[in-house]
Order: sequence, then structure tokens, then C-alpha cells
Amino acid sequence: AFLLVPYITNFRALLILAIALAATTLLLAQRETRLAAQHRLGLSGLAILAGLAAMVLFALADTFLGKDQTLTHGSQTFRLVFEKPTFFGNIKVVDAFPRRGGPGAKKRAYLVDGLAQCVTRGDGQPGSIYTYGMEAVGRGLVPNPRAILVLGLGGGTLPKRFANGDVQIDVVEINPVSIPIAEQFFAYDPSVAQHYLEDARVFVRHCQKKYDLVFADLFHGDSTPEYLLSAEFMVDLSRCVTPRGGVVFNMVGHTDDRFQEALYSYAKTVSAAWPHLRLFHPSKNQGVCNLILLASPSPLESHAPAAIPVPLAMQASVQNLLSPQLLDRDRLANAVLLTDEHNVASLQQAWGFLKSRIPVIESQPAALLVN
Repeated sequence: AFLLVPYITNFRALLILAIALAATTLLLAQRETRLAAQHRLGLSGLAILAGLAAMVLFALADTFLGKDQTLTHGSQTFRLVFEKPTFFGNIKVVDAFPRRGGPGAKKRAYLVDGLAQCVTRGDGQPGSIYTYGMEAVGRGLVPNPRAILVLGLGGGTLPKRFANGDVQIDVVEINPVSIPIAEQFFAYDPSVAQHYLEDARVFVRHCQKKYDLVFADLFHGDSTPEYLLSAEFMVDLSRCVTPRGGVVFNMVGHTDDRFQEALYSYAKTVSAAWPHLRLFHPSKNQGVCNLILLASPSPLESHAPAAIPVPLAMQASVQNLLSPQLLDRDRLANAVLLTDEHNVASLQQAWGFLKSRIPVIESQPAALLVN
């Protein structure tokens, strides 16, 4: 499995297994003397046919699945630009266009196992509102940061937003293919930052620098791994932040009350390292959405997101995302603290995952979801 995973999709790996089984059947049929000759011949013929069918499907997998075609789904037209299996999921770069006469504009998405990690517009600007939200929240705390740490590169949209100033940017990314993909398909210039190819947990444990702003965008698919949602991780991360700096966390959640248990556990875990928190998320009845949590060692009562350039078509959505929400002190005090020894984040977020994955399935052609 470790030999196949980073090089072959699940579909082709299954076909390799079919070819191996067919070859084994053919070999054993020839050696099994207890079978009548006609039965050996029939079994051998079936094995050959099965093996040949699997080989043809292997060679024509993209055509069979429709990945080499322009795909239409709902009001959008999709085109697969790039695909690569990795140890950290199946990566696809997909272009989406409105159907002729339909609303919207071209977008490009960086997908991991069918879930968007980064979206850009046709003009190269970020196409995800959370990118603008994280930048606005961070600049509201430190307008002119001198050192920034970005945990999770994705398509490189966040480092690009800070690249024009006199700021040192460090990026931690666990997947080595992310940097060349961001450079080739998302106009990312690797020279704007120093890159560290390692796990964020390992990096912050041995962090040697202090950063004015840390952007934690740590997703595998649509969730953050539990070992990056623990009090121990937060304490290690806090050692990387200047006394007047802060950490901006990106979350995927839901405005429904059933998501509150997960939200308050997340917030309590963050508060194990930082005494001051500020939450931003869209107003009620928004459904599946991004949430932004700002944590700092300094008081945040007077904090307000900075005014930053945002495309006109996205301004209302970004403004809605940046709605400040009060955290209930009693619920925060009674929430479950997530630790390395006891972490129930996946259980708490299961309902939210179900809600968030349904629109993903409904909004994309099946060919883009197949690994």
C-alpha cells in the first residue's frame, strides 16, 4: 500500500489487484491437475478475459470515469486540470465556469479528496471569503506585522496577500507537492516565503522564532486532525507568538445550535494557551460556513477587523463572515477540553461534517469525487 498510495489512484489500484488475481487464477488453473481439461481451459479463459478487461480499464481510466472530458453539473461546467495521488490525499486542480448565459465567473479550485482547500477567481484573487476574513482579522490586530507564520499552504493565497510589505513570511506545509502545485496552477511565487516541509505539530514544538501573526489553516479535507486540536498543541504554538501578537484560526462549522458543542470545545482548548479570544462567524441561518477565531495574550475588547481590498462581488459575504459573536462564559467553562489523551473533536463535529459534505457531493460531478 505504501508503494501504491502516492503514485496510483484508488481506482487504478483496484484494477491492479484485479489483474494480479486474474494472473494468479490463470497460473493455478494450469497447475491444478485435479480439474478436468475443459474446466481448466474455461477457468483460464475467464481469467484472461478478466485480466484483459482490467488492463483496458487501467489504460482508459480517465476516459471511463469522464475525467478527460468537460463536465457539466447544475449551472457550472468543470474541467480537470491536474490530478496527483499523495500520502495526504488525492489532489485535483479543477476549473469551474458558468454555463453559457449563467451567472458567476471562472474559478479554480485546489481539491483534496474532493474537498476545496483553496479557490481563486479568474483574475487570480482569492475566491474563498475566509482568506479575506483571516487577513482582515489579522491586520486588525497587527496592522504592520514584521513576521508571519502560515500553517498550511494550500494554494498559497494567504502568503500572497502579505507578500507586498516588508514582512518575513514562514510557511509550514506537510505535503511536499503543495508548493509546486501552488506555483504552477495558482500563480504562487515561492520566493515570498521561507518554506518548512514538516508537520505543524513538530514545527511549533521546536519553534525558535516569535511571530506577530500566526495563521492556522490546518485542514485535511474538511477537518483539522485531532492532534492539531489539543491543548498541548496550543501551548506549544503560544510560544511562537509575540506578547502583542495573535493566532488566527480558520474553522469549518455550522450556525446551527447543534454545532455549538464542537465550537465551545475548540474555543476552550485554544483558551488553554491564550486568555483572550474573539470569534467571528456569519449570522444565524447561514448553514455550513467558515468561522474565524482570534486568540491573543493581549486584550481584544477593542479589536476590529481591518478594512482590506475585497472584490465587489464578495464584499457582502466577507462582511457577514466578520460579524463578531460573543462567547458564552458558562458554556465555555463547561465545555470539554481537548487533549492528546482525551480528544472527542471528531465525534463532536460528526453532525457538522455530514451537513457540510452533502453540498459538496451535490455541487460537483461524480467524476471529480472519484479517486
